[in-house]
Amino acid sequence: MEYYLYLLQIFGGGNPKINEVINAYGSAKDAYRKINGGDMSLIPVKRLPNVKKASLEQSKVIADYCNANNIGI
Repeated sequence: MEYYLYLLQIFGGGNPKINEVINAYGSAKDAYRKINGGDMSLIPVKRLPNVKKASLEQSKVIADYCNANNIGI
């Protein structure tokens, strides 16, 4: 779940580009690894600033908060 939340930090909720990226890399985890490793080939220019702000740690904080407060994600 954290890897998908990482992509949400970059693309925003409801953005179909997330599915395109996951399909291209095979999984949300593999997409995270590629993007975090510097592969920006599937990231639109307007989303590049979000890559710098996104983190797996923030994804874990979001997931923990949702779990602790019975918020389904």
